[in-house]
Amino acid sequence: LAGTSVPMAQVGVRTAHRLPAKQLRYVFIAVMVYMGLKMIGVFSWLHLPI
Repeated sequence: LAGTSVPMAQVGVRTAHRLPAKQLRYVFIAVMVYMGLKMIGVFSWLHLPI
């Protein structure tokens, strides 16, 4: 886990600097909603393999 953290952080920084602020905000919102639903277990209730 730690071995991939630094390279992926660098990829994230490059991507964040290339995207416009509004688009980056929407990507962040989508990721947060997905993670929240995954933590609640909505996808397992719906039997979705996401």
